[in-house]
Amino acid sequence: MFLQKNLDKFLNVVKKNINILNKLGFILTLLSIYFLFTKLDFHSEEILQITQLNNSHFFFLTFIILISVASNFFLVKGFYNILKFANTFVNFYVTLRLYSGSQIWKYLPGNFFHFIKRNIDSLNLKLDQKKMTMATIKEMQYLIMSCLILSIIAYNLLSTLVLFILFIYFKQYKFNLFPYILFFLTQFFIFTLIANYLFGIDSSRAFLIAWCLSWIVGFVTPGSPGGIGIRELALINILSAISNNIMNVDAIISSLVIYRIVYICSDLFFFIFSFLKFNTAK
Repeated sequence: MFLQKNLDKFLNVVKKNINILNKLGFILTLLSIYFLFTKLDFHSEEILQITQLNNSHFFFLTFIILISVASNFFLVKGFYNILKFANTFVNFYVTLRLYSGSQIWKYLPGNFFHFIKRNIDSLNLKLDQKKMTMATIKEMQYLIMSCLILSIIAYNLLSTLVLFILFIYFKQYKFNLFPYILFFLTQFFIFTLIANYLFGIDSSRAFLIAWCLSWIVGFVTPGSPGGIGIRELALINILSAISNNIMNVDAIISSLVIYRIVYICSDLFFFIFSFLKFNTAK
């Protein structure tokens, strides 16, 4: 009751100041682009090295960036399923517009502005703000749950069997979690491709566990834009803790840096796609 009452007050304030929020949103979008490019500038030496790779490596990196861009559609599908389950009657096209326009906001210091951007855009589309807010909270839960599930599956077969039984019993989770699981599997696949193709590192179950747990650490750490730095450090430490024969640390770090550049580029291209598709159509 207390949460509902305060949520109502907050949403009323937001509705009354929507024009101001839209102007602020434009400024924050520009800031998001700026911060995104500062992250790329931080890795300028690595980017320079990438440009000096041979043609096969260049086409390889272009290919995995496109895969990473496409993987965002799993997130859109997951959020669409949540909205549909909450009886928020929006189509996939509208959900894509909400999601693609907000992704680069996560690079603002704080690591939560992309959720705010999504709600501001949904308000402009006259969508129910209570349902949108609860859908965002639900998505946070599903993102964390998906990583935990993949970690458990990688751990042993018995745990996987228990999860399978739970999925049969809780059908809504099976329906809603699947796109997020596919997203994380795709991102892990991209990372393992980089590690193997460029540095000869073979993936393992320990890698998948460390990957998923480090993503959660970066996600819940306040103030870390996009989890940058936090996830990489967490992955190395977790991998060291659960694997007795950790591989070449320098090669793993190099793989993580290149993966981070790929991921940032994919977010940038996903935003450009959103801008060209939705803003120029007005």
